[in-house]
Amino acid sequence: MPLVRLPLILLVAAVASCGLFTEPGFVVVSQGDDSLVPQELRVAYRDDAARLAVRRLIATDHRARDDVRIPEDLVASIYSALIHVYNATALAARDSVVELYQIHSFPVPSVRRLSLGVKREVPWVQALRRGEHPTGNPEFDALVETYGLTLERYYDLSSLGFDLAAMPSREPLNMQALTPLFQPIEGVVHAGPGGYMGDGNDIVATMESEAWRLDYSVGFGDCPAGCTERHTWTFRIFADGRVRYDGSSGPPPPRPRARGRRRGRDRRPGAHA
Repeated sequence: MPLVRLPLILLVAAVASCGLFTEPGFVVVSQGDDSLVPQELRVAYRDDAARLAVRRLIATDHRARDDVRIPEDLVASIYSALIHVYNATALAARDSVVELYQIHSFPVPSVRRLSLGVKREVPWVQALRRGEHPTGNPEFDALVETYGLTLERYYDLSSLGFDLAAMPSREPLNMQALTPLFQPIEGVVHAGPGGYMGDGNDIVATMESEAWRLDYSVGFGDCPAGCTERHTWTFRIFADGRVRYDGSSGPPPPRPRARGRRRGRDRRPGAHA
């Protein structure tokens, strides 16, 4: 049987994605029961967990920061912590972050979108522009197939000297680790995570000695410049799934915009802290 030569970038990516998260004192939270969480909200919390995991890898300079696949055990622990807060209906503050303000992580870094600047005159880019897959470029096609990317939209930016392809992924990925794999491909001018400007509501995850600390916050004021004011609710989630509310800080947040309440567990309507 003949040997198959894989592009070096894919071989490196495959090896890098095999490890699990290891860190002294890693808090593994018991699995949260998400059976009563609406499907679209489960997806949103899964993306939150992936993003918070990538932030931690980058902030701690963890070796897995260069892996395209985010360590699943790290994502699972943060996801369970988020679900335990969702299920903590006995805590009034839970309704503030889940129901009233519906807080999720601010979408930086991106874990679902790749942005490619490409040269239109290159043959495989012409195929991409027409929505064809495979495009005929083996390295590009292999990366797209391996990481579950699709073409969402192709932008004609001829005035800038290149076009732009927006490519979302089927699952959350460490886009900051994925983009360098596209850079060496002929016809790629620029590769980067899909970006967002400004600031807004956010979740910050901090791993402590015995628990995950989740800070849910509402950002307000001059958010295009970086939210000049912020109100934060702090929860600690222990390994056994126990949730402790540790108070809030910051100036009173503005009234939330009118939005429909989510369906889920029984709760006290309007309760907040």
